[in-house]
Amino acid sequence: MPDTHVVTNQVPPLENYNPATSPVLTEALIREGGEWGLDEVTELGALSGSMQAQRWGELADVLRREIRLANNDGEIIALQFRLGQLYEQNLRDIDSAIGVYDEILKSDGGHAPTQAALELLFAEGVKQIEIAGILEPLYRITKQ
Repeated sequence: MPDTHVVTNQVPPLENYNPATSPVLTEALIREGGEWGLDEVTELGALSGSMQAQRWGELADVLRREIRLANNDGEIIALQFRLGQLYEQNLRDIDSAIGVYDEILKSDGGHAPTQAALELLFAEGVKQIEIAGILEPLYRITKQ
């Protein structure tokens, strides 16, 4: 179908934008004593505004839809685990990753890859109280 007209009043896609380079943010970090984390904030800002991060977000949306459409528990768990890994390793959203891992272990307490992922996060000192709350009951069941 041929174009009927040219659309000119649309905002271009926001691609490869680093929100952490905002002078207002930089000034606020320095003013509030957070200058020590400026490099890390800038790095995270570059990641969050990258096209790759946008694609990872799209992949997360696809995985969530596939989970809803999955036909059996094994398929659901495999998709959930992929989603948890995506949150943890690519999007750096540890809270969401832990939430997905928790869901997996609630439906299959013996899912070794999920348990290993949580144990690794725990060993790295990440969200230890929350992770202990998920893993400890599983250890008690296994011990019995």
